[in-house]
Amino acid sequence: MSAGAWKNLVFFGVLFAGLLGLRFWMGRSAEVPGVFQSDVTLAQAIEESKETGKPVFALFTADWCGPCQQYKRGSLSDSDIASALGDRTIPVYVNIDLNPDDVSLMGAMGLSIQALPTSVVIRQGEVAASAVGPQGESAVMAMIEAGEGG
Repeated sequence: MSAGAWKNLVFFGVLFAGLLGLRFWMGRSAEVPGVFQSDVTLAQAIEESKETGKPVFALFTADWCGPCQQYKRGSLSDSDIASALGDRTIPVYVNIDLNPDDVSLMGAMGLSIQALPTSVVIRQGEVAASAVGPQGESAVMAMIEAGEGG
């Protein structure tokens, strides 16, 4: 085998090992936070919101998204945040790979989901707040308050 072939073999071997290591380092998908355990669709939540006056908190995510897993393991699993989401909003979990209709609905409302995770608060059928990326506890609380008109 020539020296160039050995270099290519070593390069691709190291690349493969690095990618494999990265996958193990990132870990598996985080569990869906308990507050999002209902099977309600975004459209159903928006209708319920119009009837009850409670804002919708929609989380757009994917199993393959590393920052999404961080967000789910972090502030969205905090007991105070979970309580606030459950008591003060209609929480909706939108896996973009499994719920493309919900993604399209957001586009029809004028908000294109272009990065993950994206958190959206909808009040009276309109987007009241949105944020891209994992949010800390204070940012999630501010979004909930925006949904309540605060």
